[in-house]
Amino acid sequence: DGQVWVFDASHQLVAVFGPAGGASPNGEPYTASANPINAAVNSLMGPNHSVVVGAGDYSTGGVQIDIDQDGTRVLGNQFGIDPRSAAGLRTSGGVEESTIFGSGAPQIFRIQADDVEINGFDLIGTTGGSADVITSDGHGGNGGDSGAQIRYNFVSQGSDDGIRLHNHTVYLVVEPREA
Repeated sequence: DGQVWVFDASHQLVAVFGPAGGASPNGEPYTASANPINAAVNSLMGPNHSVVVGAGDYSTGGVQIDIDQDGTRVLGNQFGIDPRSAAGLRTSGGVEESTIFGSGAPQIFRIQADDVEINGFDLIGTTGGSADVITSDGHGGNGGDSGAQIRYNFVSQGSDDGIRLHNHTVYLVVEPREA
């Protein structure tokens, strides 16, 4: 449905991924892909990149999104916006959401790097499977201090644990939390 933009550590747009027939706004490389989020994450060649995902429906196509570059930020269209119903700011399945369907993948996101942020998505796991939605085993060299930040996401239909985080010994942020 939408496009996915990749920005380098200096915040320069370096690539655009999306459906066939799309185009980059300023002549940056454009890559047509059935799974543009995975293609964008796989294109990262160093730390501290941002992958910005436009509103729309995306499918993993049965392939998990492996984040293996330190400092990667994967930002949905609603990043930074509170998804709790009490806040009244977002609706799961709404047209402004970046919705990712697990579609048979073992998980939607697998974090294998330090200081990764996943923010602003509507994440829908695999119905009837045994998939987690987000997994992280604490990649860091300081006894598992990965610094993962899971913020402002809807997470549903995680058929196993939903979000599985192991070996995070120093800090981990999962927001928002119900009081």
